[in-house]
Amino acid sequence: MQKLTDTADELIAQTDRKAYLKEKVLEINKHLPAAVYIPFVTGSIRNYTILSIRMDEAYIFKTKERCPVLMVFEAFRPTELFLDSIPEPVQYLQYWLNKKHSQEQRK
Repeated sequence: MQKLTDTADELIAQTDRKAYLKEKVLEINKHLPAAVYIPFVTGSIRNYTILSIRMDEAYIFKTKERCPVLMVFEAFRPTELFLDSIPEPVQYLQYWLNKKHSQEQRK
């Protein structure tokens, strides 16, 4: 996080801000630890892992005194892998009824 804020501060003195930001973001992406996460939900587990910073979607705002930057993070939520395989309550009820019906027919 410190590297991102330092980069934003350093942009003020740059003439080609977009090129400088691109260079710094590429460097940060190369050294991005595998366990970096954003805790979107307070008190929850590490539910969103950061894969990279999307330089093609970054935006540098133009102001006189500062150089605010909008950064887009490519995130991954491991639990999404399992969401499709978890039946909805109605689907689960239908599944359970069908299973029970099948078992009764076998008897």
